[in-house]
Amino acid sequence: MRSLFLAIGLTSALAGCVTNLPPVLLMPKTVDSVSTPLVTSVFEVTSVTLQEGKVEPYLTAENFKIALEETIKRANVFGSDTNKPYAVNAHVLEATFPAAGFTMSSALSVHYTVTNGAGREVLKEDIRYEGTASISEEFLGSARGLLAFQRAQQGHFSLFFDKLKQALKAEAARQIN
Repeated sequence: MRSLFLAIGLTSALAGCVTNLPPVLLMPKTVDSVSTPLVTSVFEVTSVTLQEGKVEPYLTAENFKIALEETIKRANVFGSDTNKPYAVNAHVLEATFPAAGFTMSSALSVHYTVTNGAGREVLKEDIRYEGTASISEEFLGSARGLLAFQRAQQGHFSLFFDKLKQALKAEAARQIN
């Protein structure tokens, strides 16, 4: 009888009820923030679409759009020049939430297109990041799954901003020449 309870407990810890999650609002913790507020017309997330069959139902286009807008505002990558508005389009190619296991992995892959006020593409790139969490970091499966997911989205947004900053520097250099 004791081994039955142990087996049920271990199964619960490994699986952790990660399949019935409500939609998640993505929000990285580690984003370079600034004290100067952004003017809202500096950028606009014009569209967010989801790849059918590759994006799990916990992620919606609306909550990804909100998270993307807030993350861009916090990172302040576009500055505050309202004469140069940017449009950001995102197509979520893959969003996975980990299943049961001792080590859980979650992936987030998005195709971004960023255009400047003149309509010229500044960035057009697929960005993918996979986050993992092991049983040594979190014993409960649900907590381990959320940790893997959080790492995937934090790493994803960090990669996106690195690529975007490089693209904006290249665009600025082109305008000087």
